[in-house]
Amino acid sequence: MLDVCLCCLLVGAAATVLTAVPAPEDHRNADRADEAATALGRATAVVEYEACAGDGEDCLERRERGTLAGLLARAAVANTTVDGDTLDPTRRGFVAAVRERVDRQLGSLAPDAAVGVTAVWRPYESAPLSGRVRAGATPPPTADVHAATLAMPAGTPVPDAVLRRADDHRDVAEAVAWAVVAKLYPPGRGAAAFRADGATGTVALARYRGAADALGVALPDDPAVGEDIVAEPWLVTELADRLTGDLRERFDTPTAAAAAVEAGQVRIVVRTWSA
Repeated sequence: MLDVCLCCLLVGAAATVLTAVPAPEDHRNADRADEAATALGRATAVVEYEACAGDGEDCLERRERGTLAGLLARAAVANTTVDGDTLDPTRRGFVAAVRERVDRQLGSLAPDAAVGVTAVWRPYESAPLSGRVRAGATPPPTADVHAATLAMPAGTPVPDAVLRRADDHRDVAEAVAWAVVAKLYPPGRGAAAFRADGATGTVALARYRGAADALGVALPDDPAVGEDIVAEPWLVTELADRLTGDLRERFDTPTAAAAAVEAGQVRIVVRTWSA
């Protein structure tokens, strides 16, 4: 009888120990980064937003369509800042609309996993000019995070031939500035919008005023020129001035500066972890 009781006690103790040990965490659902990245490049969406001259001021209703990855890339470029100051404040509505749309769809892109996405555009590493947008969740410090990367066109490529001809850091800065300004402030459409009546003209003026404020310069009397040039010259000059000093500090030679330029693409990093 004593042996039977002792056996029951030992079995009971063993069961207690077994139930106290947590089951190993299953990380298979967390490793969905590649799957989510592929889905971002395939899923399409339409975002509707308002481009406004300011809070409560004239607004224009707009819509854009593309893959989620493409919209994120456009939003990163649209969200460009100079030393933290927004270059084009009228695009905040677009950036917010893209972030909200991606937030809504992330759950279906990688079921059973938490997902976070960051899209970053910059002309070169640690440049004072850059744009980014985040969507989804932020992983906790202890999470086992998996990552995948997409490269999307930014619409701001700097021709290799131009960079190869650069004899000075200023040449590299101007090449980058031309590419960026031609994308963000197309001279033909910009001039037409600037001279339009109503909200169209007001929003266009706000775009140029935002650029002048971000660069710390006075807005020219006629900031938008016609269609006979590639980009607004005053914006190119001011932006090149800002980049030239930074390039000289970071790179010993113009060749090294030119080799560092990566303005033509947006890097999208997709992270997943256990929900």
